Amino acid sequence: EIVELNLSAVQNKSEMKSLDWQVEGEENIFIKHSKRNKIKDEEYIIELAPMEIRTFQLEFHD
Repeated sequence: EIVELNLSAVQNKSEMKSLDWQVEGEENIFIKHSKRNKIKDEEYIIELAPMEIRTFQLEFHD
């Protein structure tokens, strides 16, 4: 069984409630997420964009 959790691994993601932030005097700005995973030669550097880190709980049965 595989269940996705929040980043701190204390709550099932399907049970989470999103917060809508309203900032007075500023327009709503939506940032388009893009794939930015890069491997650079010998250094092996991986860059992660927002929302690309996820936490899972795996349960194994015999």
